[in-house]
Amino acid sequence: MELSKIKHYLSGGFQLAVSPGLTRDILSAELKHIGAGAIMSDADWRWHSDLPYYVENYRVALPEEFLKRMRTMNFQIDREAVQKKLENYEE
Repeated sequence: MELSKIKHYLSGGFQLAVSPGLTRDILSAELKHIGAGAIMSDADWRWHSDLPYYVENYRVALPEEFLKRMRTMNFQIDREAVQKKLENYEE
């Protein structure tokens, strides 16, 4: 199923930054904890680490261009491409 592939892709992103503390489910009345906060990337797109949770639990829609990228990459993050882009950014 594509939903599980999308969740896997989002969860497997490269961590660009991590923040201390926990994030909460902002769509839930209970505001339950759902994980640590981080910014993830696939070299072209960036997203918050809790996005897979919202996609799975609330079926949050993603931009079609982002979904196209995932499909083009066969739902696999190219970690070398992310590293290379980061190295070029630092120069």
